Amino acid sequence: MPNDCDSQQPAGLIDVLRDHRARLDERDDAAMDLAAFDTPEALAALVAVATDPNEDAMLLDSCGESVAEIWVRRGKIDEEVLDGMARPAQEVAVATLLGMAPHLLPSGRRGHS
Repeated sequence: MPNDCDSQQPAGLIDVLRDHRARLDERDDAAMDLAAFDTPEALAALVAVATDPNEDAMLLDSCGESVAEIWVRRGKIDEEVLDGMARPAQEVAVATLLGMAPHLLPSGRRGHS
């Protein structure tokens, strides 16, 4: 059973990820750490950043990878979200899926990222 700190951690990470005043490295660390949480809130926060083309490319990469890792654990991707990701996030998500669970990708995406 998770303790209170465990249940609050995703919320704190989400707050950092969404905080445009936070340092980029802090937001990036939060994006990577959120990959460990399968909550709808964590996934929604990662997707919100991954679909924003105005975000930093490094942050987009981390969000794309984290979203893909969550999808791998769930055994299902959201093609609409994947299609809506900013290019850097989408490329990393596809590459991650190709490496971890290529069967989750539509056949047209398996040959390239």
